[in-house]
Amino acid sequence: LIFKYTHQGDLSCFLSAYFDPKSAQASKQEAKAYAEIALSLGIEATEGLFCTDVLGEAQAASKAGWKTVLLKRPGNAPLPPQHGFREATSLLDV
Repeated sequence: LIFKYTHQGDLSCFLSAYFDPKSAQASKQEAKAYAEIALSLGIEATEGLFCTDVLGEAQAASKAGWKTVLLKRPGNAPLPPQHGFREATSLLDV
């Protein structure tokens, strides 16, 4: 839903697929979920870029081989120092 209701309107038409824990058959904080997503997209995990505002998801995606960016969003809990991930405040920064 985050891409459906943006300041620029509905951007969901630019997405080819959505993934959730049910379709990936694993928790979003398990590397298996991101391995399954890469498989379903027909790519190597190292070809994918995963952006999230949840540290545990970033850690799981990275463990599966994805390039990962942590999004800093207003209202989210502060990230721990030296978490090891690139940060962005906007997808434009990615």
